[in-house]
Amino acid sequence: MKYAIVRLGASQFKVVEGQTLKSTCTEPLELAVLAFCDDRKFEFGAPTLSDVLVEAKIVGEERSSKIRVARFRAKSRYRTVYGHRQQLRLIKIEKISRVGEAARVKVKKVVGKDNASK
Repeated sequence: MKYAIVRLGASQFKVVEGQTLKSTCTEPLELAVLAFCDDRKFEFGAPTLSDVLVEAKIVGEERSSKIRVARFRAKSRYRTVYGHRQQLRLIKIEKISRVGEAARVKVKKVVGKDNASK
C-alpha cells in the first residue's frame, strides 16, 4: 500500500490515493511531503522529499459543529455565552507518485506502441 505523510499548514496527515480529508488550513493548497512509503521501503525527508509528488484538489468547504464557549465570574453577576464554528476545507488526494516513476511509465508505454506497430 502506497502512502505519504504530508504537511498542510501547521498539521500533518497520513494520506493515501482517493482519500478525502478535512483541514482547517485556509492558506493556498501546498503539500510538503515529509515521508513516503510504498510496499518495499519507507523514506524520510530531510526535511522534505522533493522527488515525491502528491496531487490534490479542493473538493468543497463546510463548517464544523458548533462549540459553546461560556465565561463566568463568581459573585460579580458576570456571565457570557457565545459560540464558534470552524471553517473546514475538503481536500481529495488524487495521486501519489515519484517523479521518476511517472517518466518511466511513459517511456514503457511509448516503447510498447513502437513494437506493436512493426
